[in-house]
Amino acid sequence: MTVKFKGLHDIEYREGERTLIAFRERLTGDPAIDIDSASIESRQPPFSDEPLTEAKRRQILDNICSAADTLGITYVVR
Repeated sequence: MTVKFKGLHDIEYREGERTLIAFRERLTGDPAIDIDSASIESRQPPFSDEPLTEAKRRQILDNICSAADTLGITYVVR
C-alpha cells in the first residue's frame, strides 16, 4: 500500500495494481489539509466496477490518515 499527496488536490492511494484518487484541499495554517472522505468512492479503471464496502472505505481513510501522520501533515476529515 502506498499513499502519495500529489499536486494541490489529489491523494493517490494504491494497493497493488488498484489505484484510487481521493480529494484534499490545502488549508492555510493548522490543519494543513482537509481530506474529503466522500471522495473515497471507486478505484481507477480497470477496477472501477469493483464495489468498495464501507469497511474498505474506512480502511483506506485510516491508511491515508496514518500516512499524513507519518509525514507530519496535520489534517481534518470531512
